[in-house]
Amino acid sequence: MKFLCLIVITFLRQAVGMHDGQLYKFEPTITAVAATSDGDIVVIGSSDGSVRFIDTQERQTTCYKAPEFPITALGIKKHIAIGSRTGVVLIFDHEMNEVQKLVGHKAPIKTVALGESLIATVSDDAVVKIWKLLRVNLL
Repeated sequence: MKFLCLIVITFLRQAVGMHDGQLYKFEPTITAVAATSDGDIVVIGSSDGSVRFIDTQERQTTCYKAPEFPITALGIKKHIAIGSRTGVVLIFDHEMNEVQKLVGHKAPIKTVALGESLIATVSDDAVVKIWKLLRVNLL
């Protein structure tokens, strides 16, 4: 099993251009991860509500604390969507300024999917919601 995992990790490194094998480890538990389509930014969410941005080109990490925690889902496109255990989804700009709060689920958020002007969310309440984003020119 370890051999298979190493093959997959090596393939992923090559796919995103990380040939030096740089791995990132964070505490506390990582609960969600998302990346931009070009792989330049990776966003990591943790059980304590922290959000880390890894710039894969510059090899810099920035950390923010999200007001709703623990984080259960992440998405990134022209904005950053953070799903929480409380059923709330927060939308942030690239400087982590909150621009929209989506309230309506009655259970933890499982997944967020981002479009140009819409976001779809799924939670443990077995409901899919489609939301219109207020601002889309954020990143």
